[in-house]
Amino acid sequence: MSGRLTQDFDDERDALAAEYVLGVLDAPERDEARRLLLRDPEFARYVRAWEARLSPMADGIPPVAPPESLWLRIEASLDEAAQAQAAPVAAPAPARSSARFWRATTFAAGALAASLAAFIVLRAPPAPVQAVLSASGSPAFVASVESDGAILVRAVGAPTVPAGRDLELWVLPAGATRPVSLGVLPSTGKQVPAGVATAPGTQLLVSLEPAGGSPTGQPTGPVVYAGKLQSL
Repeated sequence: MSGRLTQDFDDERDALAAEYVLGVLDAPERDEARRLLLRDPEFARYVRAWEARLSPMADGIPPVAPPESLWLRIEASLDEAAQAQAAPVAAPAPARSSARFWRATTFAAGALAASLAAFIVLRAPPAPVQAVLSASGSPAFVASVESDGAILVRAVGAPTVPAGRDLELWVLPAGATRPVSLGVLPSTGKQVPAGVATAPGTQLLVSLEPAGGSPTGQPTGPVVYAGKLQSL
């Protein structure tokens, strides 16, 4: 691959990482980006870089829901803008008529911008549900619930597994007393098919087990990482 093609490919991955972190991808694109995180270390590096750049900007900014009257105001603005644009084209006129034309044009542009802003707000995907699985404050995995209900678990730290042992992933719904195994968890992460509990408040646990996983159906070794699913 030539240097130019390589640069274009890297730029595309960097742009995708930025859109993923900003939360502007639609559901299929977001799921594809999450899968790419597991198999493309370079893309994961781009995502971490954008998270580091953008996360400080969100500190202290509370979410603001659009008012119910927003669409009514936008519709009224668009009607007025349409009427202004539909007016007959006149011959060259004095400066006062020219000023009216520019005011109408500016108003129409403002109405279009307002409608576009409302479209962006209203089409935004639902808040992602995620859990950070950590030990003593050090994250090792991040679990994200995909649009189809599957859980994507990816490594963000450097979890170590002793020789002859395996990590095993467990889910513990809110109110439950016995966790359910989701299988052996590779140190790089895995995807869990839909069908398990993913509601906010559900705990995800990672225990250290014999090779191949727990022989009893319940954790036999220590829980080394844990986190709770929550809406971001």
